[in-house]
Amino acid sequence: SDKAVWWWTRHSTMSAWLKRALHHRQIDLLLPLRFWLRDIELQLSATRVHTSVRVYRGLWLRHDQLSRLQNAENHYLMFHEFFSTTPDRNLALWLLDRIE
Repeated sequence: SDKAVWWWTRHSTMSAWLKRALHHRQIDLLLPLRFWLRDIELQLSATRVHTSVRVYRGLWLRHDQLSRLQNAENHYLMFHEFFSTTPDRNLALWLLDRIE
């Protein structure tokens, strides 16, 4: 679907299921959603930016996690899930205040 990413960014039951399944690596939930995941990947690949872009994400980290992240400067980072970012720093800080 050409609206796969659009649905991913909506606050819906489907996006909540997918986010939970990715976070907890729940294969039984990911299998039925695999076509949606593939569409998301295809859309993101088609719109890939080939230059540096600064984005923000509100995220609480333990001190050791922050140290590892800081030591990874100029290296690639790999994540096992999709996550949402924004080019708006203030929005990321606002969202961070709402994380439980």
